[in-house]
Amino acid sequence: MSTRSDELVRIRHRLPYSGKGFDVLGETIKAIGKAHPHAQKIGPLEVGKPYIPIEELVPVEQAEGRLPLTVHDAARRARMEELTVDSSKSSFQTLYEMCNIVQEEGLFPGYFVIGDKGTFQKWLGVRLAISRMSLFGTPVIIQQEIPEDVFLLCGTDSKDPEPEDIKFSLKATLP
Repeated sequence: MSTRSDELVRIRHRLPYSGKGFDVLGETIKAIGKAHPHAQKIGPLEVGKPYIPIEELVPVEQAEGRLPLTVHDAARRARMEELTVDSSKSSFQTLYEMCNIVQEEGLFPGYFVIGDKGTFQKWLGVRLAISRMSLFGTPVIIQQEIPEDVFLLCGTDSKDPEPEDIKFSLKATLP
């Protein structure tokens, strides 16, 4: 039975990798190609990471339970704390405090998740570029599921995170 291309969905997963050298990586990529003809490596290979990020097209039936998490879903599954925003502090003092809390957890600031771009920009007092929404090099994700006056800072265990890397989130409500 052949599968039509419109019956395929793209999934992401991680292939275990020993991290011991590029020869091992080359052999691993060759093995992926033989075992999974639609698989391809995505993202950079990071020293010390025991996996290679892989993206693959699979039939819809095989994708059940393997679809990637959104940033919002991953943040909801992670441990979350709420930060009371002190209205006497500037927005950048609050952001600094939040980044500091995430780093004290041994994590990297991985994503800012906001409910409404306009409300967040007004609080910041600066405009975020439309082409590449990021703040201090950290991606800014708009999620309409969260209230417009709420934003999250997600702590990840990687500098180049995937949603699965979110381990901790700080929730703040704008004053």
